[in-house]
Amino acid sequence: MKKDQAAKKNNATATFDLEASLKALEELTGALEKGNLPLAEGLASFEKGMQIYQECAAYLAQAEQKIKVLADTLQTSELKSEPTNSID
Repeated sequence: MKKDQAAKKNNATATFDLEASLKALEELTGALEKGNLPLAEGLASFEKGMQIYQECAAYLAQAEQKIKVLADTLQTSELKSEPTNSID
């Protein structure tokens, strides 16, 4: 990935609002479940919902990866700081 793309991805992640996206997804889902939308509007809502879903999934996957890195780092630092038990 090029530097520009990586910077854009990191910036987008920093500004992504998961809660707002989930609320928008719930609203779209509710409108679709009512079944009152014209076909074209229903399809547009479905497409928007899928886009929001993909953004949320990507955000959560990235958060999960950060957690794994932090947990591994913590585990590694704990192993390094444990005293060695040597028998003298």
